[in-house]
Amino acid sequence: GCTHFIDDLEEVLGEPDFPKGVEGVLYAPNHDLCLQSKIRIAHSWGDVSNYLLANIDKRIPVAD
Repeated sequence: GCTHFIDDLEEVLGEPDFPKGVEGVLYAPNHDLCLQSKIRIAHSWGDVSNYLLANIDKRIPVAD
């Protein structure tokens, strides 16, 4: 049920067996380039938080 996975190693996120449907987030404070286009780069934990919280309403159904 995981939708996102955060790691500081690009090779982990780019593994051929990395689960389909899970978005990889590369925690890389000192890097601006990622070799894999499907991987989002986060330069700080604030970036991670902002990204996940900005999309939370799309992942969690709101009860009426």
